[in-house]
Amino acid sequence: MGNETSKGGPELSPQTSSLDLSNQKLAAIPPNLRKLAVLVSLSLNHNLIQDVNGLQENKRLQEVDLSNNQLEALAESFFQLLDLVKLNISFNRLVELSPSVASLQQLTELNLANNKLTALPPTLAKLPRLNILNVSFNNLTTLPREIGGIISLTKLLLNNNQISDIIPEMGRLTNLVLLNLGDNNLQALPIEIGGLISLNKLYLDNNNLIEVRKEISRLTRLKELNLRSNQLVDLPSSLASLNTLAILDLDDNQWDAEAYRLAGADMGQFMAFLKAKKDAPIRRRAGTTKEYRRTQTRMQMKEVLERMQEANETNGGGSGSGGSGSGFLVVGAVQQLYHLKGSTRILVRRVDPTVASLNTGDVFVLDTGKKIYVWPGPKSNQRERLKGVHYARQMREEAGGGADVVLLDRDSRKQDRTDFFTRLEGTKNQIKDGGSDDAVAVGDHVMMTKMFQIREGEDGRLDMSFVLSVDLSKTMLDSSSCCVLDCGGDVWVWVGTFSSTTERSWAMLKAEELMSRSALRPKSAEILWVLDGVETLYFRENFTDWTDESWDPEVQKARAKAEEQARKEAEREAKMQKRGSSFFTPASPPSQPSSPSTSATEDLDSSVDTDDHADSYSTSREHIPAAAASAPVVGESRSPSLQERMRALEETNKTSAQGKGSYNVEAEIARERDRERELAKEREREKAKEKLRQRQAEKTDQAAERDRGEQARQVAEDKEDKEREAREAREKEKERAKEREKEKAKQRAGQLSPTETERDTLTQSDGLSTKAADKLKEKDAAKQREQEKLKEKERLKEEKEKEKVRQKEAEKEKEREKERIKEEKARQEKDAASAKQREKEAQKDKEEKEKQDKLREKEMEKEKAEQERLAKEKATVVDTPEEAKGAETTGRYDAATLLHSLLLFYLVSRSAVRLRVVNLEDGGPRRRT
Repeated sequence: MGNETSKGGPELSPQTSSLDLSNQKLAAIPPNLRKLAVLVSLSLNHNLIQDVNGLQENKRLQEVDLSNNQLEALAESFFQLLDLVKLNISFNRLVELSPSVASLQQLTELNLANNKLTALPPTLAKLPRLNILNVSFNNLTTLPREIGGIISLTKLLLNNNQISDIIPEMGRLTNLVLLNLGDNNLQALPIEIGGLISLNKLYLDNNNLIEVRKEISRLTRLKELNLRSNQLVDLPSSLASLNTLAILDLDDNQWDAEAYRLAGADMGQFMAFLKAKKDAPIRRRAGTTKEYRRTQTRMQMKEVLERMQEANETNGGGSGSGGSGSGFLVVGAVQQLYHLKGSTRILVRRVDPTVASLNTGDVFVLDTGKKIYVWPGPKSNQRERLKGVHYARQMREEAGGGADVVLLDRDSRKQDRTDFFTRLEGTKNQIKDGGSDDAVAVGDHVMMTKMFQIREGEDGRLDMSFVLSVDLSKTMLDSSSCCVLDCGGDVWVWVGTFSSTTERSWAMLKAEELMSRSALRPKSAEILWVLDGVETLYFRENFTDWTDESWDPEVQKARAKAEEQARKEAEREAKMQKRGSSFFTPASPPSQPSSPSTSATEDLDSSVDTDDHADSYSTSREHIPAAAASAPVVGESRSPSLQERMRALEETNKTSAQGKGSYNVEAEIARERDRERELAKEREREKAKEKLRQRQAEKTDQAAERDRGEQARQVAEDKEDKEREAREAREKEKERAKEREKEKAKQRAGQLSPTETERDTLTQSDGLSTKAADKLKEKDAAKQREQEKLKEKERLKEEKEKEKVRQKEAEKEKEREKERIKEEKARQEKDAASAKQREKEAQKDKEEKEKQDKLREKEMEKEKAEQERLAKEKATVVDTPEEAKGAETTGRYDAATLLHSLLLFYLVSRSAVRLRVVNLEDGGPRRRT
């Protein structure tokens, strides 16, 4: 449930669990929030809140956003929100953080950026679940040693502070993945930095580092290392063992070897250089201030941008957004797979280079560096195929023209198709059939599009605006700011020419945040840097008015039709102008120059290039026919418009037709328009430069004013310190004098002991009473300091013991958790085994039953067969009446038959064998003898 607002304020329901009250100009916590008993998430950013008293009534709150308010402190009652998981208090005025923050035991994310904190409470170490801690853009000078006990930390942002030393205890943060220490006053790294074994990204830019310790080579998971803008001369050879390192920024240092300045060109070659070199003692050079180095960097970057723009205009094509000279690192060429989809607007998206990313309904472009393959799916439409080939050619031009474009159609070579699928992971049977609907895909793309604009105000505060779910236009980009573009895959960080370092740092942080949020991005998705003026082809495809549509036949027809209409309109206007002028000015013969078209062109060029447009235009009219020259002009001092110059060209074309052939009016009109655009661009550039100069002058004045104020404050503080010391000295002298008077009075009264009297007499006789007393006090102070040191050691020892006890308890808890998991696993295995045993027994009973059924069936079959056999035997032994009657009708046996029967009877009787005699002659029935 969101926040539903009306004229009377927000309408709340008791069942509301999530509420957004941002940008409501609230000065305090609304009292009706206490009625929301189930409220879990609350956003109060961009308001005017100065006190958070009242939030403690919402006990179930888990996420609270109080950024961009006017908080100077958090009430103690606020720390009663024991279920709080995420807390954002950035962009406020906090001077300190209460130690009661330790009561938020469920806290995982704490954002304290852009405040006025000078120290952090040691109780932060008591937050066992804290994963992300952002304390950037504050006034921290040191860190509490207890921060090394937050072993659950994965991201620690400490950039843009005044930290001069890193505590050794930080080496205990073994789960830390991101550490940002940029824009501080670091001069050295501790040995314990090698203990951050899980670190992936380490930012140490804009510091005063003189050397890099070899212990960094123990960070075997490090992928990105930023050492820009320090005072480094050399690197240890052990850094060559960082095999996972992909991005290394070494610009703006004091390197001895040229190889360091070329580190961004070839990472493999640079690592080989580090491995082969011998380490030597570091020779420190004359240092430079960070402000000086930043000024130099800005000037160099401006020069590089101007050179890249000139090269871009000269070559007529785009350029990559990087290089060693651009200040941004370009990693070696890696094959990339682009997905082109759409029926009207063609979307271009980078996907994982696997066969599983392909489908038969769209077009895919694979860039391998030397070859660019275009694979059109069998069901893809014609527009996608034309766009795919055109996009591949543009990629080749952007890369310098060295790659070959290979279209994998029916006429392509078998070897090319084999190479294409060989370079992709997977098999051909993983290709998906068809694809999603084109209109739905474009709609989803627009819905996922988010662009954030980050701008630094005059007061130093950052303002972040954003647009969601709209078509992007290049006019949304401002050269004095930075933008972060997220379309669901890659995230672009667009850096304006006149953007500040703070804007760039926050743009990078926002990009990191966006990358970590979405789990649906391709594995190949990454953060891409883009410079103002040298935008890449892939980046320009996200803007509707920045894509090249020269491949589209429909667009070409529309342009040709528009040009034809414009030409006809210009001819018609020229005719009307000529007819109208004939009523006011008599016709005059054409001018006599040998080449009227050339003179008209030269005069037209001079009218555009010179500043005095009126004079040049009046000169050019001498060479234009009378009909055009006599056209009504309101004031000769007025600059000629583009339409007037077009009409003059039309008349010149008609006049020149009588001379040496026709004149290309369309081309000259196009040149005029180009010149007008160039002049407009030049004016815009001049305005931007003037704006930059004003901003720089203002910043310089502000810096000078701050320096003067700081000097005045320092002088005042020194004066106050001297006066205070003088007062203290006078007071001490008065106290000593009083003590001496008391001692003398006691001595006279006879109350002093002999030893004290002798010592007082000796000191007084030597004239050293004051010095002796000072020595005694110094001894007492030294003893007191020793006692304090012992107490401090005992306290540290107790804290270490407590820490050990906590660690042991944590280990015991882990062991108990492991035992519980083990028992649960054993119980599950036992249940699974018993279930399997029951299934086996049931299967065995089933098989036994089936066997018994089969045996019964066999026995029944045997019984049935036996009954049939007995019935047959019975039928053969006993003759039926019909058979007896048939025997009587067969007639008498003849003599031969009788003799034969007697002979058989004799033989049977002798052998005691029964035989059946069958009368075969008359076909009579069988008989038993």
